[in-house]
Amino acid sequence: MTPAHLRPDGDVIGLAPERCGRRRGSGLPGPERDLYRWILRRFGGGSAPAGGDVERAATERGIAAGPALVRMEELDLVQRGPAGTVRCAYPFSAEPTGHTVELEGGPPVHAMCAIDALGIPLMLHRNGVVRTTDPASGRGLVVWVDRAGTVGSEPADPVALVATAGGTAPLASACCPVINLFESREPAERFLASRPDLTGAVLSLADAVAVARAVFEGVLD
Repeated sequence: MTPAHLRPDGDVIGLAPERCGRRRGSGLPGPERDLYRWILRRFGGGSAPAGGDVERAATERGIAAGPALVRMEELDLVQRGPAGTVRCAYPFSAEPTGHTVELEGGPPVHAMCAIDALGIPLMLHRNGVVRTTDPASGRGLVVWVDRAGTVGSEPADPVALVATAGGTAPLASACCPVINLFESREPAERFLASRPDLTGAVLSLADAVAVARAVFEGVLD
């Protein structure tokens, strides 16, 4: 499946409607969509689901895990790892990525990219602290996101580079590695200008949160 092109102008993100909010996963049959939401909740609880866990959860829903995961991967909702594991289920990653979200009342979780990190508190309706690193300066950045989407940050005015390399690759490889927070606009724009293979934009933190809200808020409601 060719990933939808990201066009982050304001709150217009360019993802197809069925990839956003309450409609995310709507291309799956009912039991498979329920399994998809179970996977997201498992990640949100701080534990990447192992193959046996997914098998048992699928059986409880009267379906086979293998075909269900194949369909989720075809829709680019998840990416699979070896032995039936789930390597990522956007916005979550099973492995450290440099984007960590500390959720109120729970363990830290890993996000696939900066936008995904901002979206995790909104999806789970829990306050969270996003910790990431400016790829240009190497300095740590902290963003506080409450369940209502109110944000604060240190430094005060970070920006988000939202870009894609296009092509037919999953978002995990076409977009996630280059969707990062920067301390300020100038280094982000300089990075984007240095990569003619990328199409994207530099967003204020407020606009980045709006993108995250549009994609992830309501997914589990």
